[in-house]
Amino acid sequence: MVITYYGLSCFKVSSGDTVFAIEPFLKESGLTPPRFEAHAVILSSPHPNYPEEKVFQITGPGEYEFKGIYVKGIKADSKNTIYIIIWEDMRLAHMGNFSQKELSSEIQEQIGTPDILFIPVGGGATIDSEEAVKIINQIEPRIVIPMNYKKVDEAIRRGNETAREALKEYKIEQDKRQSELVGHFIVSKILDVFSVA
Repeated sequence: MVITYYGLSCFKVSSGDTVFAIEPFLKESGLTPPRFEAHAVILSSPHPNYPEEKVFQITGPGEYEFKGIYVKGIKADSKNTIYIIIWEDMRLAHMGNFSQKELSSEIQEQIGTPDILFIPVGGGATIDSEEAVKIINQIEPRIVIPMNYKKVDEAIRRGNETAREALKEYKIEQDKRQSELVGHFIVSKILDVFSVA
């Protein structure tokens, strides 16, 4: 499994010939939209301007199966869906544009204990780093991949924190052990990967 980060909450997850796009953004975001071919697209909130494409689209709560990959959408609020993806014996949880200050016990139970948690840390329309750490400690994932934080790209400079600065003071340590991660999945070098200390 290969995971590549494109900014905001967008990821490309691929294995073999199968490619998932999670939260691809449009040019209205101020960024250049990612350009890669995907077999399925996962969107955590409605995108009325998202182009109609001949790909399998997952756009809300419910259970889905595609090419042997199980996806469950969990309603977090009226504007956001959390997704659980089970693929190659790995459990991935993508929090989408999660903005609630607390994680309900019902949602926590549905998320379970993921191998990889994608969580926003930048504040603004989503939770900030302090709120993210509380949720990380509730869920206790094996690996944390922060998203929606400031990158070098000028278009993302909207007051969001950098992931490294945001999480290090909360005992979420950056995981440099790439060799230990390979075998389960490979992460793009531009990703900040953290483990719970």
